[in-house]
Amino acid sequence: MKPVASPFILGRQVELLYRNLRLGLIMSILNATFLLWVASSLVAPVSLGIWWLLATVVAGLRMALAARYYGQSEAERLSSSVFWRQRALLGAAASGLIWAGGALLLMTSGDTILKLFTAFVMAGMVAGAVPVLAADRLVFRCYAWPIVLAVVIGALGNDPLHIAFSTMSLLFVLIATRSADYFHDTLQDTFRLEEEKKQLVEHLEHAREVAEQSNRAKSAFLANMSHELRTPMNGIIGLSELLDLEDLSEDQRNLLTPMRESSETLLRLINHLIELSALEAPYGARHFGNAAGQCAGHPDGDDDHQNDHDQRRRCKAKGRVAQV
Repeated sequence: MKPVASPFILGRQVELLYRNLRLGLIMSILNATFLLWVASSLVAPVSLGIWWLLATVVAGLRMALAARYYGQSEAERLSSSVFWRQRALLGAAASGLIWAGGALLLMTSGDTILKLFTAFVMAGMVAGAVPVLAADRLVFRCYAWPIVLAVVIGALGNDPLHIAFSTMSLLFVLIATRSADYFHDTLQDTFRLEEEKKQLVEHLEHAREVAEQSNRAKSAFLANMSHELRTPMNGIIGLSELLDLEDLSEDQRNLLTPMRESSETLLRLINHLIELSALEAPYGARHFGNAAGQCAGHPDGDDDHQNDHDQRRRCKAKGRVAQV
């Protein structure tokens, strides 16, 4: 069973059906006018005039339909792709039947030169429809097959010329149909790749947004936790400096010194972590980090902490107790 085309692929098919339609219809009106001029003395003028009028009116209606299609927005065209494909199918079928009637009218005139010229024009019409209508197999066949079938019927005869004429017409319609199928399959592959690329871009965009949200959450967490860790560390360092001002034994001081050095090293690492998270976090987190740093007593990190430590040393040398 043939898989149903996705809305994206169907929309692209319909867009191609209408893209070059105006140029093709203008050429069909010119071809009808040339046939009218050439066959005016060989075919009944009334019948020929009615056929030319029908061909011209249908071509004008299809051009108006294409203008209406492109008068809509891209989203509206995509949402109503089924409707526009049906209109394109009806227009192609109507044109195919009208041109088939014209081919029968001209091919049964009895003039061999007119038959050859008519077959030549009809072959050009079918070949020119391949890049315009082959995006949809059914649309192309509803247009091309009636025209070629009319040429085959009009070329039937018992002599070798008519037999060869009919045979070549049948071969032509087979080759044209096969070429249109190849063109259609290539377009389908292109549309599928385009759809997959679009979906991949959408997935990558979603993944990027998720990664950015995760990164912002991580940065905000690091900023908040770093400030929460620095506050008790300041207390530990302050108490260890108070102990350093007391008269301690040699063993006690040997235990206190590594504790102070370790706590100061840990505080420096926390300050570095705060600086890193402030670079990654948005403005609000950086603003919060500055405020929290000022409340913790070390707004500028290691330098201010080192100045505070030096001040305590000077107080100890003068015999005064520093206030924490």
